[in-house]
Amino acid sequence: MNETKAKSSFKTAVLVAALVPLIILAIAITVITSISMKNNMVGQVKDDLSDLAYTSMTTFETAIPGEYKMVDGKLMKGQATLSGNYSLLDTSKAVTDVDFTIFFGDTRELTTILDINTKERIIGTKAGDAVIQTVLKGGKDYFSEDVKINGQDYYGFYTPIKNADGSIIGIMFTGRPCEEINSMITSSVISSVIFSVIILVLAIIVIMIWANKSTKALKAVTNSLTVIAGGNLTQPVDIDTLTRKDEIGLIAKSTENLRQALANMITEIAQNAGDLNTSVADIDHIAVISRDSTGAVNLAMDELASATMHNAENTQNANTHMNEMGTIIESISGDVRTLADNAKNMDAIEKTAGNNLDEVIRCIAATSEAVEKIARQADITNEAAQKIGTAVNLISSIAEETTLLSLNASIESARAGELGRGFGVVASQIQKLSDQSSESASDIETFVSELLAESSKTVAVMAEVKEIVAQQKTKIEETQGNFTILAQNVEDSVVSIQQIRKEAEELNKHRAEMNDIIAELSALSEENAASTQETTATIGELDSTISNMANNSKLLSDISQTLKSRVEQFEI
Repeated sequence: MNETKAKSSFKTAVLVAALVPLIILAIAITVITSISMKNNMVGQVKDDLSDLAYTSMTTFETAIPGEYKMVDGKLMKGQATLSGNYSLLDTSKAVTDVDFTIFFGDTRELTTILDINTKERIIGTKAGDAVIQTVLKGGKDYFSEDVKINGQDYYGFYTPIKNADGSIIGIMFTGRPCEEINSMITSSVISSVIFSVIILVLAIIVIMIWANKSTKALKAVTNSLTVIAGGNLTQPVDIDTLTRKDEIGLIAKSTENLRQALANMITEIAQNAGDLNTSVADIDHIAVISRDSTGAVNLAMDELASATMHNAENTQNANTHMNEMGTIIESISGDVRTLADNAKNMDAIEKTAGNNLDEVIRCIAATSEAVEKIARQADITNEAAQKIGTAVNLISSIAEETTLLSLNASIESARAGELGRGFGVVASQIQKLSDQSSESASDIETFVSELLAESSKTVAVMAEVKEIVAQQKTKIEETQGNFTILAQNVEDSVVSIQQIRKEAEELNKHRAEMNDIIAELSALSEENAASTQETTATIGELDSTISNMANNSKLLSDISQTLKSRVEQFEI
């Protein structure tokens, strides 16, 4: 049942693999051939219609000389009347089986096409818009595969009709019904399809014959493999299958080679099975002795590894502490450097502050001198104001005497009458001058009084300012003394910090040397520990290997027994 199913599957696969491409190829060839045939036939129809149209126009030109024209609704050519004269067109249709039509302008005047209902000629109908644009207006030929005339499809060719002067006066039409051409195309396509089907059937027959032969050969090879799988190595592969020159023949030859190789291999295995059992027993004894020895070595290496690891851990801890101490020393060294820089900055600032303090003392001295000068100037201003007051009193006295003189002069002028009138005018002017002098003296006395009051205040204020300046001078001198002491302390601090910095740098160098020594010791300890661990691991692996060897020897012994029993099943 399984062989039948496999055989059927192989045949089916072969048929599908071969027929599907053939079917696709046949369909493609049929389609391409049909399209090509249709295009060729349509091209041939176009060429025939164009030749008949040009031949018909040449015939009209030869048989009927003159120009085309329309006279009283009738188409004329030269002196001959074309309207109603169908003999030439009917003769051409009878010979060529092609319909002809002559248009004057866009109107059909002569035609061989009959109305399907009335059986009368179709006269007076118009040409299509595409024909008018291309032929009448464009002066070009026009061909169409789908011309509708009187409800029937035509292959139609249109060409312009020209008079001797080259002017387009109408259209010559030649046409053939599509039904006739399409029938020819369909017939050709059917012939092509029939031919493709015949080829496909022949191919199926050939493929079936080949598939049956191949299946028979594969079945022979399969039977040989089945016999070999059953342990019978004495039956060779079928000779007919071995002589095949295709891939199945190669499979048959490979199967025969496999049978012979298996026979030789089974023979050698049977011969070596006994030796294998003896070797396995020796290996098992050696494994037991090696396992006892590696157990003692492994115990000693574990103790050595533990001590080495402890030493490495102590060295690593010392290295860690030295690194931490180095970090602290580096931090202290950095802080000392920062402190030294700050001390230098403080020294520079102290010197700058001292210079500024000296400048302040000089400014206070200059301010004190200026205050002394202002005080003296205020005293001088006060004395001048007092002198101005005395002068004002004198002016007031003079003004009073002038007033008395003016009064006396006025009295004497009144006594003198007319003779004393001029003297009276002078007395009046003197009186006015005396009044103005009195008023001015009064104003000056007011100003002087105010000036004396403000001058007295200025003198008092300047006395207070002198006292304050004196106190500031005393405080500044005390501050200057304190700055001198501070400067000395800053210089001493800078020297001490520089000394600390040198000692910290020296300590950091010693720390680095010690750190290098501890690092070397740590590296050596780690290397020793690693070597010890590797040795221990190697011994462990060796122990494991020996154990595996013992196990494998047992397994080999079992396999040897199994192999011996299996080899005895083959027929050689």
